[in-house]
Amino acid sequence: MALSVAQLLGSPADGTDLDRNLEIGIKATGASSAIAVGRVVFLTESSGEWAIATTGSTGRMGVVPKLDPVNVDADSTLTVATGINSAWYVEALGTIKPGARAAPATGGKLIQYVAGNVGTTVAENDVEAAIKDFERAPFVYEGHYGEGSGLGNAPTQITTGQIGRFRIAK
Repeated sequence: MALSVAQLLGSPADGTDLDRNLEIGIKATGASSAIAVGRVVFLTESSGEWAIATTGSTGRMGVVPKLDPVNVDADSTLTVATGINSAWYVEALGTIKPGARAAPATGGKLIQYVAGNVGTTVAENDVEAAIKDFERAPFVYEGHYGEGSGLGNAPTQITTGQIGRFRIAK
């Protein structure tokens, strides 16, 4: 029986080794609110707390997995999927083409990332901006559920509100 879109959100998309790809962290919201499964979170390094990622978030990122126990309002901690090359189902907040890098947007959803252009004369701040660009887009869109499994089953672009398979590439 096929899974519904709601059931996919936050689920592992491949045979990922959960022991190596999950970590327990402290929620920035403390014990006051749950962070929904399938949402992208980032580590606020100054406090050591995980928070819902938004536009412009940088640093370590991961996905809240749909694995028991899922964090609830009363929890001060949560499980975060952070394993490089692990894939998870996340909701899009715009059109993302297959193979494109994706970055967090409002509410821990993902958008296609477009890096800024570097001029012909490269300055130190251009290099720093390029590094930040890479940190802002640590996900790669691979397709909807069941897509991309063979030459006759190419992945298609995802649009707002759809759930897709995203690989943590950084």
